[in-house]
Amino acid sequence: MQKKGQGLTGKFQKRYFRIMLQGKVLVYYKAKPGSLYDKPKGIFEMALVQNIEVKEKKKLQFKIYYLYAEGKRSVKFKVS
Repeated sequence: MQKKGQGLTGKFQKRYFRIMLQGKVLVYYKAKPGSLYDKPKGIFEMALVQNIEVKEKKKLQFKIYYLYAEGKRSVKFKVS
């Protein structure tokens, strides 16, 4: 799956994802992790997700809106 970078010039970049802790956490890595103990690049706590919006069905793109320390944030994903 690909994750779009932050900012106006953000591009989609390939990331490796894992759903952990019985679906409570979505973690992602820049490179394919070798073990469960590899440090992830980012973590999404599913309890903080407020909405998931399908952006483009044909391109399999969606956006996750979630709560963050400074307020709300969103991240765009594309299935590749």
